[in-house]
Amino acid sequence: MRAMRGTILVASVVAGMVLVVTAAFGGSYASGNGETWTGTTSIDKEVALNGKDVRLAEGARLLFRGDGRLHIVGGSFSAESATIEAESVLTNAFRVRVDNGRISIVKCKIRGLQCREPVKGEPWYIGAICSDNGHGSLFAGNDVYDSSAVAYWNSSDVRIFGNVFIRSDIGVHLLRPVGCRVSRNAFFHARQSALKLGFAEATDVVENRFAGCKTGIEVVRGQGSRFLGNSLFDGEIGILVSYDEKASVYSGTLFEGLREAAFKSATPLSDGTVIANSIFSNCTRRFVLADQPEGCKVSVFGTIEKGTM
Repeated sequence: MRAMRGTILVASVVAGMVLVVTAAFGGSYASGNGETWTGTTSIDKEVALNGKDVRLAEGARLLFRGDGRLHIVGGSFSAESATIEAESVLTNAFRVRVDNGRISIVKCKIRGLQCREPVKGEPWYIGAICSDNGHGSLFAGNDVYDSSAVAYWNSSDVRIFGNVFIRSDIGVHLLRPVGCRVSRNAFFHARQSALKLGFAEATDVVENRFAGCKTGIEVVRGQGSRFLGNSLFDGEIGILVSYDEKASVYSGTLFEGLREAAFKSATPLSDGTVIANSIFSNCTRRFVLADQPEGCKVSVFGTIEKGTM
């Protein structure tokens, strides 16, 4: 393995070893196409890799300290049954970012990956883990605690299922997803929007559970997706929609104990939007909808109301 730009100490692919990356001068390292990390990997400076596939082995631990972060271009990052955590809040950067490559994380524990203050020019919310152009990525069966968003941008065929998110800022952020699926996840006490989608096209959000979140699902500039069988409990807003561009379907939703509104649109919904077969229980208000322009039809039917607050 070849070191560049500063002091870098690397030990890897040795069971039980502690891999320490120290980039005293903002350094990086480069090697072959594939690398498996075992034991504990500690990163306290930026590690930038080109064309590199990094894999955390089962039982491995990736620990970020200080300004530590991993940025891969044209490669991939994957982990299964590993631990990914940070000791502090990072500003103006992701902890893990892959451009033009996949991030696939399965059955891992993710703790304390909090990031703040997006870089000027970065779209939306910066998050903690991000894959840009990460087609075919997988995020499944993970436990995520006290972390910022897991983000997939400009990606298709991403599958996010069976995860638990506890006290996230934003749990999952999808920006310009096409044909993705978010299913059977549980979000608890998100401080912002548990699930945020921007420009989502042909994406399915199915049978997820949201409890105690400021906003359960936020949809911005929707391009036509399906939201089926989701349950939202004891938060401020269940579903929040703004700047809708194409009609979506919201069906089979359970809204319970929402204090501001179950379903809210900050701007008019798209012509042809369907809100069907919803159950409302002890919500302050079922709908808070912006005025629709003349000729714009929104279909609301099959609703059941079980009580008022």
